[in-house]
Amino acid sequence: MNSQNTAPVFIHSLFRSGSTYIFNVFRRSKSGYWCYQEPLHEHLIHAATKPHKLLEPDKEMQRKLRHPELKKPYFYEFYVIADEVGQTFRKEFSYKQYFTSSKEDIANLKTYFSVLIKNAKGRPVLQCCRTMGRIAQLQQAHNGVHIFLYRNPWDQWWSYKNDGNFDIANLLISNAENPPNYITNLKKELGIKNFHGKNTQQDIKFFNGNRLDPISTYKLFYALWSHAMLEARPLCNLSISIDQLSTSNTYRNKTIAELELAGIEGLEFTDCSVPIATYGEDDGAFFLGAENQIHQLLLANGYSEEQVNHLKQLSKKRSESLVDTTLPENFTVRDAMRAREIAQQSEAEIVEVQRLLFSVRTQAEQAEAKVEQAEAKAEQAEAKAEQAEAKAEQAEAKAEQAEAKAEQAEAKVEQAEAKALKFHSELLLLYASRSWLITRPLRDLSLMLNRLIALSSRLLKRHLNHLTTFIISRIRRHPTLMIRLRAATIRFPRFYARARNIARGAVDIKMRKSAPNLSSARGKHVGDLKGPIASLTPSAKVIYLDLLDLQAGIKNREEK
Repeated sequence: MNSQNTAPVFIHSLFRSGSTYIFNVFRRSKSGYWCYQEPLHEHLIHAATKPHKLLEPDKEMQRKLRHPELKKPYFYEFYVIADEVGQTFRKEFSYKQYFTSSKEDIANLKTYFSVLIKNAKGRPVLQCCRTMGRIAQLQQAHNGVHIFLYRNPWDQWWSYKNDGNFDIANLLISNAENPPNYITNLKKELGIKNFHGKNTQQDIKFFNGNRLDPISTYKLFYALWSHAMLEARPLCNLSISIDQLSTSNTYRNKTIAELELAGIEGLEFTDCSVPIATYGEDDGAFFLGAENQIHQLLLANGYSEEQVNHLKQLSKKRSESLVDTTLPENFTVRDAMRAREIAQQSEAEIVEVQRLLFSVRTQAEQAEAKVEQAEAKAEQAEAKAEQAEAKAEQAEAKAEQAEAKAEQAEAKVEQAEAKALKFHSELLLLYASRSWLITRPLRDLSLMLNRLIALSSRLLKRHLNHLTTFIISRIRRHPTLMIRLRAATIRFPRFYARARNIARGAVDIKMRKSAPNLSSARGKHVGDLKGPIASLTPSAKVIYLDLLDLQAGIKNREEK
């Protein structure tokens, strides 16, 4: 099998172009195609968290949209690889990035399509209704066959009316980032607002409440249809008209031959039958007037005369298919035309009511939000009031405690004052008593005796110190005796310490009284050690002098 027969097949179309029929033709083929139905559909967001939703059948919607009978659910192929889809699908793929040229967006899109192609269980076929603004990037990223599928815009637009969600989808596409200039200008003319909610459902809800009237919905639709014809169709390898595929065997055979030449085999279109209406002059006035405005808008925003002329020729061809409803044989067309006019009027009224309801609901939601905010603020205020009340109670409790302490302190002060007053009274009574007056001489005598005893003690201590000093000075002259006394008294530490202190005091006195003599007697020693002796403490000096005396005494004794 050559590479051409394994390359992916992309089918690009707008909504209601017969794409589901073409998808089913590939899926039912026995040539081994693995078909992905709308790989950018917003429903695929469930692959990540609720993959079972990809299998939920919707027979009623299938009947309503007149889709062919499918043997498997729309998104069966995605369900088989739900984990891979859930990891790479982005909600922005569906609408927000419809016109994107961002490298990051295209890289994410390329990764996603690569996952689909890699995990296909056969030759991958990707039927896309949201890729018209990104075909160039997909073609560059993925080799394969790109097929452009289109339909008569009048029938296609009326087919939208089977389900109002398609008009909403066009509003979501117009809400995409980086739209062409003429789309931006058309949005201003039609009053289309920009809105980007947290998810696609919020966006749908917003635009469902801001629907357009019938003529505006056709202008937006035809602008997107023109964009597909001018920008997407030239990039594709093949173009297929679902209208001609439904009505012409010659066209079917020609299409099959072109597909086989591109390496696509095993397809069969004999049951292709898309509804094709016949329109009257009033229908033409409605459609052609809107188309002329879009053609002018395209010219005003950079498209060439040649490009727009191609669209004008297609419009002219459609206008030539209009029938004269005044002729008796065309009464059925006239009745259908009148029915369409009534449907448009009803739609316009419904849109007006929906806008009003949306406005009322929005105001109600805003009012409810304000009420909730007010309630929240009231709860916050109540909480703050409770906190303030609690703090006030705490402060009051502390104040009561402080007051109680103050009362206790005041009571203690009063008790102390009472005791002091009592003692003072008792003291005054004591001073005024007879016993106090009688014992006064005794107290005076006791005071005099205490003074005499203290004076006598001081005089006695003074004389004892002098006597002790005299005795010690005499003992110092006999070193041997001094040594014996020290040996005898050292066994009594307290007495020894007392005697030693007295001896040191005596030496200090002696030094003060006979400093010159000491200096001359011991001058040779003091002179030699003048610096160190001067820095000694008084006690150290005494010890040093004692050692000198002991040395002198020993020397004198040896001489004798």
